[in-house]
Amino acid sequence: MSDTVLPADRARIAYGVALRETADRCYDLLAQAGDRTGSLRERADAVRRMRAETALAWQRWVLTELLEDTSYEEIAAVIPGMAAETLRAQFADVVALWSTPDPEASGVDTEHRIGTANDGDPHGTAATLEGWLARHRDATSAPATALITGHAR
Repeated sequence: MSDTVLPADRARIAYGVALRETADRCYDLLAQAGDRTGSLRERADAVRRMRAETALAWQRWVLTELLEDTSYEEIAAVIPGMAAETLRAQFADVVALWSTPDPEASGVDTEHRIGTANDGDPHGTAATLEGWLARHRDATSAPATALITGHAR
């Protein structure tokens, strides 16, 4: 087992973090679906936060695909109405940043690096995600795959 965490692995972990956050937000919304004690604005804000989490998950999925050497053209071909040039404009700088992460990035505290290109403990974050997944899976779920290349589950 290698300790090397490739940029695509880091992006996959970040994608997993975003998916976990989206799922947790959905669980919260479902648990409160019948609760009418909050204001309309509070209920709308909760759904808006879930939408933002979902958008982040989508962005991290695209990033992961790009770092796995999927082309802009291939990704655009499976997203209705998306042009490769639009994706390139949105993601080229992000791909460059994630391609050479700096775990010692200044100005970013450790907690806010979790699930980012500069996550100080990607193995720990992956293990936490795998534990979360194990608690939330049922017998009909598809088998989970390793988040870090070369690591068995």
